[in-house]
Amino acid sequence: MIHRLRSWHLDWEKYDLIALALILLMVAVRLLLSILGFPGTDSEEGTMGLMALHIAQGKDWPIFYYGQNYMGAGEAYVGALMFHLFGVSLLSLRLGMVLFLVVFMVGIYCLASLLYGKKVALVSLFLLSIGARFVITPEMRAVGGAVETLVFGTLSLLLAS
Repeated sequence: MIHRLRSWHLDWEKYDLIALALILLMVAVRLLLSILGFPGTDSEEGTMGLMALHIAQGKDWPIFYYGQNYMGAGEAYVGALMFHLFGVSLLSLRLGMVLFLVVFMVGIYCLASLLYGKKVALVSLFLLSIGARFVITPEMRAVGGAVETLVFGTLSLLLAS
């Protein structure tokens, strides 16, 4: 038993360190863009912010996105947590999206490593981290469902693998 505990340590390879650097770079770029006000907000993000504010204040505990009966409210709950930690702002709401993206990127790295090897996993992370404007915009907006689908779809594939 003690031998198992001693061998239970993190064995960081160069690929894992490069993956960590890519994920940190992705976070830095997304945070910088959010601080600079990119992308602009819209009414859907306002609705998500309102849901997060209601959750943070304890006024409501929605299961579905306001006005719909098919999209979840997971982003609003994460946004409410960010509101408690950093105050109520659009940047705080979008910090939750960055957190979801980190989980997505780690999941993609693990899934691609498992299925195809670490070199393919690194290429996947690189391509996902630099994304075009049309990729980055939906990832950064808290509009309900876009980033959650990436995260939970990847985690379900990883679990099935």
